[in-house]
Amino acid sequence: QGIVKDFEGNRALDGAELIVQPGEIVCLIGPNGAGKTTLFNVISGAIKPDAGAVMLSGAAVTRAATHTRIAAGLARTFQVPSLFPGLTVNDHLILARQEAGNAPLPVAYGEFARLNGDTPAEALSLSDRRSLEIAMAMCARPTVLLLDEPAAGLVYQESKGLVETLRRIGAAHRRFGTT
Repeated sequence: QGIVKDFEGNRALDGAELIVQPGEIVCLIGPNGAGKTTLFNVISGAIKPDAGAVMLSGAAVTRAATHTRIAAGLARTFQVPSLFPGLTVNDHLILARQEAGNAPLPVAYGEFARLNGDTPAEALSLSDRRSLEIAMAMCARPTVLLLDEPAAGLVYQESKGLVETLRRIGAAHRRFGTT
């Protein structure tokens, strides 16, 4: 609500407002430099706003630490997949599940079963790295999932496949109220 963020005199966000209902799917569209990632960074707690409030499931989390927001049901992915070099697909999923309290694999895990569990993350294609990061985020069974430019750098067929995967994941997780 009313998010303002300045960087050394440059206003990146000027009263940004975003209200999303449980289970709703929303796309935030704008040109490079419009503040989309900055808004995601404010929502996720990576940066603090200069003004405004961030509410998650009705609770103010504006000044809460990132881990508090995660515990409250927030998960996100990044423009550039953030994976650990030297770890396999399975290692990443084990870590994500442990972080989520040894949660079972996501309901829509079958969408990611095509990823070979023994493959090192750095050997995956960009499309598969993005899929792995989404699978990791879904291990937390988030109520809010932020996907920061999930199709960036993908060719048309990969983007089309990602959209279909996201639709199936959304359908599987809507019953949990994942937004």
